[in-house]
Amino acid sequence: MGAANLDLLGGAHTHANENIEMSAERQTNLNETAHSEAQCRKRFGVRVLVVSQYLNMVMTSVVLGALFDAYLLVLRGSNTFVGTVESVRGLSALALAFPLGWAGDKWPKRLVLRYNVFLGLLAAVVLSLGIPFDNVYMIFVGSVAYAIH
Repeated sequence: MGAANLDLLGGAHTHANENIEMSAERQTNLNETAHSEAQCRKRFGVRVLVVSQYLNMVMTSVVLGALFDAYLLVLRGSNTFVGTVESVRGLSALALAFPLGWAGDKWPKRLVLRYNVFLGLLAAVVLSLGIPFDNVYMIFVGSVAYAIH
């Protein structure tokens, strides 16, 4: 009888060890699944970042490049206007570089990035409306906002 009880207890220990091993395997599988989901989210974030950077560079080269200056020259017909827009845009970016850099260091990065995205989208909308309608004020404000964004 004593030997039978030892076998039963030994079997119970074996069964408990199997349950622990199965639990550990399940936990490992869950951790691997969570890790692979995090990797997918990270890859998606990288792809979004690359596409947004590409679009930002295209928009910057169109808005801040020679094509934009040629458009301003055709719009008003004077180099003085082109120089005024370019000067105000450059000086505003220069004047706001230190305060915006300080804000980027002082405030939470998430908040600063959200404001930056909002300002960039606002500038893009203003320019998208100002350029087709040849609205000088919207072009002026949009180009300055885009320069400081």
